[in-house]
Formats: sequence, structure tokens, C-alpha cells
Amino acid sequence: MLELYSWSVTFDYFLGYFGKVTLPRRLLRRTVICDRFTWDTLVDLGLASGVDEAFLGSPAGRILLGLARRHRSVLVTAPAQELLQRRPILGLDPRLDRRLRLYQVFAAQFNLDVVDSASLSEEASVSKVLESLGIGPA
Repeated sequence: MLELYSWSVTFDYFLGYFGKVTLPRRLLRRTVICDRFTWDTLVDLGLASGVDEAFLGSPAGRILLGLARRHRSVLVTAPAQELLQRRPILGLDPRLDRRLRLYQVFAAQFNLDVVDSASLSEEASVSKVLESLGIGPA
């Protein structure tokens, strides 16, 4: 079942990527910044499978990882308490601590820039993210 689920999520990701990124970028010549895309899919599948980062060794995990590494990425994070204060619905996720740990593991393993939004103002966080992506000042 896990294999079927991971392939269906991967296929869904490709459809979403095509509609939300590829078409606007190619046809409309727009810069597209994605929130909750490949890295989130990898985290979700790692948690759903119960093997966390070992999911990257599966065929679907390798495909998604290849896509994720093709584009510049920045992890915008905050401590769990700060996130819960901003979005209380996150308290319903019983795996929130594992989820946050997995994001940190991926950031360290794949050299993603990390912006701690709890220690910076919103404007400073946005500027730092744009700078990391090579887009320029906000």
C-alpha cells in the first residue's frame, strides 16, 4: 500500500508542479515561489511510511529528491511553540516534533539555507529568503 500511496502522491506532485510552476514560468515568464512543495511532500511521505528520511531510498523518494535538489530552496522555520502560537491547528498534528526534526535533517543533509522567522521580523525574513533565492531585495 505504501508503494501505491507514494506513487500516487508523486504523480499528484507532478500534475501540481506542471500547473502551478511550469506553465506560468514558461508561458507567462513569471518567477514562481512555491510554498509547501517538494520538500513537504518528502516529509509527508517519510512520516506516512514510518521510515522518515529512509524514504529517500525508495524509487518515488529518489524522483522527488531529484526534483527538490534541482531548484533553490530555503527552509523558513520557527520553534514548535512559535508555530503553534501562529497556527494553533498545527497542534492537531501528533507528529509535529518528528516533522520539524525531519525538515532540519533535510536542511542539514542537503545544505538548504535556513531562515528562523521567530528571531527576525516578517520583513527581514522575506528579505533573507529572497536573498537566498537570488531574487534580490523585497
